[in-house]
Amino acid sequence: MFWNRYKKSRTSVIRGQVVGPTGSGIVGVRVGIDPSSKAGSILTQESG
Repeated sequence: MFWNRYKKSRTSVIRGQVVGPTGSGIVGVRVGIDPSSKAGSILTQESG
């Protein structure tokens, strides 16, 4: 399982917001580092 191999020293936090032309958040945008890596990704919520 992934959490068994979790290393705090190799962890980063990326914060931001994905917004449209009107400035409102866009739901469901996949955000990640590199699609070919195993770093993972996340989908944006209502606030973008």
